[in-house]
Amino acid sequence: MNIFKRFTNLFTKAITASGAAFSGLGGARWSTRNYENFAKEAYITNFISYRCIDMIAQAVASVPWSVFKQDGTNRIEVEQHPLMRILHRTSPTTGFSAHQYAVASFLGIAGNAYIEKVAPETGPNKGLPFELHVQRPDQIKFVLDGDTKELIGYALEINGKVIKEWPIDSITGLSDLLHVKKFHPTNDIEGLSPVEPAAKSIDTSNEALTWNKSLLQNDARPGTMFIFDGALGDDQFKRLQMQLDKKMSGSENAGKNLIVEGQMKDARPFGFNPKEMDFLEGNWDLARQVCMAFGVPSMLIGIPGESTYNNFKEAREYFWDTTIFFYLQLLKDEYNNWFFPDDDKTFIEYILDDVPALEPRRKEKWEMVNTSEFLTINEKREELGKEKISGGDVLLVPATMIPLDMAGVTEEEVDDSESDMEDIEDAEEE
Repeated sequence: MNIFKRFTNLFTKAITASGAAFSGLGGARWSTRNYENFAKEAYITNFISYRCIDMIAQAVASVPWSVFKQDGTNRIEVEQHPLMRILHRTSPTTGFSAHQYAVASFLGIAGNAYIEKVAPETGPNKGLPFELHVQRPDQIKFVLDGDTKELIGYALEINGKVIKEWPIDSITGLSDLLHVKKFHPTNDIEGLSPVEPAAKSIDTSNEALTWNKSLLQNDARPGTMFIFDGALGDDQFKRLQMQLDKKMSGSENAGKNLIVEGQMKDARPFGFNPKEMDFLEGNWDLARQVCMAFGVPSMLIGIPGESTYNNFKEAREYFWDTTIFFYLQLLKDEYNNWFFPDDDKTFIEYILDDVPALEPRRKEKWEMVNTSEFLTINEKREELGKEKISGGDVLLVPATMIPLDMAGVTEEEVDDSESDMEDIEDAEEE
């Protein structure tokens, strides 16, 4: 029986023995849906959702970026571009990796990330940032038009006081504050937090762990219910009901005893112990659900019994293909639209050459290119990101591969040879 059924049976079963009474748990209580609770319950308290968000943020932050310029079909790296400064250090105190780590973490917790740019207003580098600062999502407020209710700007609000404002250009739709968000089906302004669809599983997991800890603090035993002969009077019943409401509901009261007034008849355990509730397996089921919501293969978290993928390498490649590439592509498009609104030739791009998780894929590509017989040396070097060499534009093929007419064999002889081979195969079959 899974953990949900065990919880249901535990708190809703009615005991009808002589003189005994039982109160159900009542409706489930879920955490309030806001950034503060998402950060507390999913990132600070729950180790599974924390690990999922942290793994995504670490992977995104590990990828280097550079500035490129498109020249026809060639992509040329621009090493001296002004933006190269922030692709190494986004502010005097923050490196680019730490910046990306914060952006991806906020997207994982809130579904929104806000990035402020500091850029010159005049000169050849007008609009190109020389500093970037990540703002906390809960401190950013939307400024709406009083008549149309359209978004016209953002404001940084701390302790009820507006510290800074960023208007949105009515023509370009751009602002000095970049809002990166995930898709939300019912909100045109805010993004949907990945924590939202996983919130009930996270809440249940947190409550189950708290319940288990409380039970361990009570000698690892469930509470005891004392059963007495005879019916309870109204006052006795009301006092009993008060005990149930105050002392028997919630994980903080696990293991507490229930006392019924009257002549005692029997005493029996009240509830199930962790083993009877399949506690550990039930919590791992919740962990798998949380991993699914964040797009992290549960094998990478270390969940026991997970065998969706043949090996760890496949799970890691799947993680990069379906989750990390999405975050990288999202940030790439948002950054380029923000940095180069009027330049289609210049852009920043992430570089995957040194990502350890993709090493098997690079090895397969190298073997395929290296064994190719229709590419020149320079074409092979170009595929692998290497510079061309002198004399490398000649196509080399194995010395044994020559045209048929140069081998001194006619087409009729080839046809006769093929016919003879077919006769031999037919004879062997007979």
